[in-house]
Amino acid sequence: MEKKSFNKKNIFMDSLKQSFVKLSPRVQVKNPVMLVVYIGAILTTALYFLSFAGIKDENSSYILAISLILWFTVLFANFA
Repeated sequence: MEKKSFNKKNIFMDSLKQSFVKLSPRVQVKNPVMLVVYIGAILTTALYFLSFAGIKDENSSYILAISLILWFTVLFANFA
């Protein structure tokens, strides 16, 4: 029984690692929908850091929330 749970943990950790490896633009370009989400995540992250320089239209926490949602969407799609 112990061996099965250990094996599931290894599978989960390998899948989690691969979801970060698949953040490569070469992999993302193969799926146009997720490429748009990926680019949006990059742009909103840049907007978040620009908000510290005073260049902003919205509250910094709102920009951060949108950026995190987009990054989690990309990572979850790669994980699946």
